[in-house]
Amino acid sequence: MNIIKSQYLFLMKISLYVKIAPMIETFFLEDWLHHNLNLGIDEIFIYNNGFELHDDRYLDKKSKWQKKLDSIYSKLPSQKEVSDKLYNSVNNCPNAHLVSWEFNKDHTDSHVKSQVNGYKQCTTTNSSDYWLHCDVDEYFVLNEHSTFNEFILDERHVDVGSFWFGSESYGSRKVDKPISEIKSTGNFKKSRGNWKFTGCNTKCLVKSPIAWAYKHDSIIHKNRSQLGSCLHVDLNTAYFKHYGPHTG
Repeated sequence: MNIIKSQYLFLMKISLYVKIAPMIETFFLEDWLHHNLNLGIDEIFIYNNGFELHDDRYLDKKSKWQKKLDSIYSKLPSQKEVSDKLYNSVNNCPNAHLVSWEFNKDHTDSHVKSQVNGYKQCTTTNSSDYWLHCDVDEYFVLNEHSTFNEFILDERHVDVGSFWFGSESYGSRKVDKPISEIKSTGNFKKSRGNWKFTGCNTKCLVKSPIAWAYKHDSIIHKNRSQLGSCLHVDLNTAYFKHYGPHTG
């Protein structure tokens, strides 16, 4: 790597935004945080959308809130157990920031709307060269690079401002089972050509400033930068593992 690239690699800041429902995601959070930090993410902003679960809205398929519970939560832990674990997980991870996110805290409105408004608030009040959004059940895999910094600085990506990643589906997470032992379902969700893009199966890495003139679901799954071109990243280069159960 030449001197200019090395200097930019050092100076470039990449941040990640995620909105969580602690009652169903906290016990997987710390492993996920370290995974992303190891991929070169500089700061992670965790928007806590409240400890109330509202089971009827999570489980009722007619509701706008269609988040399914992972198998571990057939018997839910107490709010204190979740709260203690959440704060310990964040405190154990450098550059992880926990934000109390009040928007739609009672889950009476669209999950996506709350997610998007948190994303906008996060990216407009914090400075970063690039923004990544993914959920706690999504793990990125970089096949040709060690970090996102190296991925961005690849000469093939010099004019790219927006990266769209496809996914591969995996089985359900369990607290007592390492992620590495969970097997793929063999289902790749691809994003272009014979991949045939399907919205909820793509996540994005975008260069600042972000363009917001899109529908809510597109902002999460097909977001764009105001700068540069958009690239559907080849699965051989990078993708993310999406752990079940899934809603789509």
